[in-house]
Amino acid sequence: MAKKLLTQYILGGNEEQAIGASGGTDFQIAQGFKIPIASGVSRVEIFVRKLVPAPTDPITVKLETDNSAKPSGTLIDANATTTIANALIDTTLTFRPAVFAIEPRLVAATQYWLVCSVPAQGENSRFGWQADNSSPTYADGTMARSTDAGSSWAAVATHDCLFKVFGKDLGGIHGYFNV
Repeated sequence: MAKKLLTQYILGGNEEQAIGASGGTDFQIAQGFKIPIASGVSRVEIFVRKLVPAPTDPITVKLETDNSAKPSGTLIDANATTTIANALIDTTLTFRPAVFAIEPRLVAATQYWLVCSVPAQGENSRFGWQADNSSPTYADGTMARSTDAGSSWAAVATHDCLFKVFGKDLGGIHGYFNV
């Protein structure tokens, strides 16, 4: 089946959010989202670049459930984690793909989180995920920031990160069936 754009926020983008280590703090960034139809997620893309000094590790990308308008720390399912290879990221801002080997399944109109982190990094070694803080208009979620490697999260209602979520085109069938 053809891949379909399920949701996105690609407007604005005037501030970079650090993913990785900076000034002794381990930053993780997340963007809340919903999809309009039940679907497997084949890939996500984030608008990101390397910051100097550049990390050597990949970006870990997870799809997590919601806990009171913040990431829960719980994967949607065991397949909801992947990476963006370091070699695919340079110092130019552009959309970078994170492809899921087995598509995690999402249900329509449910809050999920796209969570990005760097598994290991040196001091001040980070990526910059572009966010809109001037006039964010994504209605189905907001940004969240963790400064303690994902142990706790703070919602940032004044920001939306730039992202895309792709899934299967179910040909008008909105859901999965066991056969």
